[in-house]
Amino acid sequence: MSEPVKIVITLDGGLVQAVVSDGTPVEYVVIDYDTEGGDENDMLDVPQDDGSTTKAWLSGNMAEVDKPWVDKVYEAVRQFNA
Repeated sequence: MSEPVKIVITLDGGLVQAVVSDGTPVEYVVIDYDTEGGDENDMLDVPQDDGSTTKAWLSGNMAEVDKPWVDKVYEAVRQFNA
């Protein structure tokens, strides 16, 4: 069984600032359903499990790659949870 991909997602003010992987190429999508006060013309219809759609903000990209930093973050989490 292969090791799972390790990803670190950083937020600031509730906004995704960075997505960083451990060396594995990762493409990601962020769905933000907090659309109050936004222009519906700037939102996309996101498919839901029940077959309906819901308006949301979507963004995505390829994750940055920084294995040494991701490993340090995971080690800090392991130590905290020990």
